Amino acid sequence: EDTQAFYLEARSLQRQVALATPLLDFDALLFTKRVPGSYSHMSDQYYGWWSRPGGGIYILRGLKGLTPTTECLTDAAFKAPGSFLRPALSFDGSKVVFAWCKHYPELAMEKDKLNKANVPEDAFYHVFEMNLDGSGVRQLTHGKYDNFDARYLPDGRLVFLSTRRGQAIQVGKQSAQASVAKNDLPDCYVRCGGDATRPVAVYTLHTMDANGGDLTPISPFEMFEWEPSVAHDGTILYSRWDYVDRDNMPYMSLWAINPDGVNARLLYGNYTKAPHCTFEPRAIAGSDKIIFTASGHHSQTMGSLVLLDPSVGTEGDAPVTRLTPETAFPEIEGWPRAFYANPWPLSERTHLVAWGIEDEMREGRQRPKNGMGVYLFNADTGRELLYRDPEISSMYPIPLKAQPRPPVLASTVKWDGPQEGRFLVADVTRGLKTVQRGDIKALRIVALPAKTQPWMNQPPLGLTRDDPGKAVLGTVPVEADGS
Repeated sequence: EDTQAFYLEARSLQRQVALATPLLDFDALLFTKRVPGSYSHMSDQYYGWWSRPGGGIYILRGLKGLTPTTECLTDAAFKAPGSFLRPALSFDGSKVVFAWCKHYPELAMEKDKLNKANVPEDAFYHVFEMNLDGSGVRQLTHGKYDNFDARYLPDGRLVFLSTRRGQAIQVGKQSAQASVAKNDLPDCYVRCGGDATRPVAVYTLHTMDANGGDLTPISPFEMFEWEPSVAHDGTILYSRWDYVDRDNMPYMSLWAINPDGVNARLLYGNYTKAPHCTFEPRAIAGSDKIIFTASGHHSQTMGSLVLLDPSVGTEGDAPVTRLTPETAFPEIEGWPRAFYANPWPLSERTHLVAWGIEDEMREGRQRPKNGMGVYLFNADTGRELLYRDPEISSMYPIPLKAQPRPPVLASTVKWDGPQEGRFLVADVTRGLKTVQRGDIKALRIVALPAKTQPWMNQPPLGLTRDDPGKAVLGTVPVEADGS
């Protein structure tokens, strides 16, 4: 008993020191209470038909004091049982954007989700916006497509993820407008899984104006993209899954793109197998480094925290620092019991996080309703609890204060011009150890059309049986300098 009393006194002092850090220059948090979706997979976690009800968008006030309080912003406007996803705060701290879907208890058991007549429109996640006091709620997206992870862009537009990319060969404003005119167009699907009971519809990056109009796909990609955020330079950080002509498991790598869809480029992990997923990237204030969650393929977004220094390189161990080395990279290194998620960086080594101990998190198992709480994490001194609800998970902590607005990047896209683009390969021999400059005389340009039906490995293509269909567009000459 004497030892326990001494321990508690020491922990109380440690907590006072931790919460006195000048990095906590705010005393309120925006966060979300939610029950994790019923299907544990990196892709399926964001479909409305797997949602479980409960929660809302909340403010935690007095977080550094002895008696913090919570306030729900969404109780008045959202009476039906439903699920909330990933809020974002406007740069001036006055508005909140988030995703919500209504929960239908029997929908997860529907055998033919491929037929959108069997799925109500409000069962899909849609993007909403409201004032910080919960007033002025308005729905920004519509249709039988999942829309979520909206983020404010410096020019007033929003970037978000949506399954409305659909089956179009060439995506653009015209294909996006088609999804508005017809609210239940068919989707495109993952190549390596799914069926009519579990159609795994691909979601990719889109933008829209502040009122939900001028929908614009900014990525033509035929496979998933995840969890965008806005970097200090105004570009968008995100993760994308590229398994063209290779195994499908470990290649959810970190990319950047301009808000108009130009200059998509790799930041980390195109050939790095561990971790499987570089999810939830965020730029760190006062630093060129990026924090991300090392997550698993057959699980939801949760895992170990990793610090990336893009200046060191794009592959392997050299550019990364494991802030939580006691937590294995899920799946590829094993299945740890304790998990981190949703890091909001306050410095390179101090972050707001969600954390919890969960045994049931891989595919085929259902996560507990109350596994996660909100913490202050420091890589040197550990965690301090900020808030935990014993009944339901608390996630997605965001400081309740204004944030610096990154610069607006001028668009170079002429949407009213010819619907074609141009790309440059500077040197085709770069990285090829057995090829000399001048050996290659031409390149064949190959297109990857999106998969238009949800059944796994049908038809079986390539060595892995889940290669995409391909179409040859043509050939181009290679110059003497390799360009």
